[in-house]
Amino acid sequence: MLAALGDRSITGLITNPLVAVRKVRGGAAGREYRFSTRVIEVGKETTLVIDWAAPDAFKTTSRKTADGWGNGSGMDTLRRVLLNADPNTATNHQPWPDDPRSVLAFKREAIKEEFAASYPAKGEEKEARKENTRKAFDWAVKEANKRNLIGYRTIDDVEWIWLGGKPQPAEEPKP
Repeated sequence: MLAALGDRSITGLITNPLVAVRKVRGGAAGREYRFSTRVIEVGKETTLVIDWAAPDAFKTTSRKTADGWGNGSGMDTLRRVLLNADPNTATNHQPWPDDPRSVLAFKREAIKEEFAASYPAKGEEKEARKENTRKAFDWAVKEANKRNLIGYRTIDDVEWIWLGGKPQPAEEPKP
């Protein structure tokens, strides 16, 4: 059984595409094969071509490690919550005065609530689990922001989080 995987941003852009081998009769599962696509013209029509990654990329490494998110369950939960957040609950913001681009941002409290509902906290007592979840959320937000995986700004006393960090400068058009 094969699975086509990738990371979808809130805008719908797919990055980090790969094919994963999920089940193999009599063999080892778990191999991942990275690829990219490109459009080519064949006569008067266009078609899509798959370019497979170099063989040294055919490893069973974690996809999350390759894209910078790491393997921690707090980071994994934050990533999943942001990827699955309802865009209808977000607001369009232009967080940087020197950059005309905008982002689809979520209130920190809404993301925190969903994180708390999704995070597998450890602890015997309810209060201990709640505190462990709070610490994991705070650490994951801080770490993801440091890695520029998310953006984080306070605007008019409201804290906002979005997937993707500060956008990179636009490339100059090539002559």
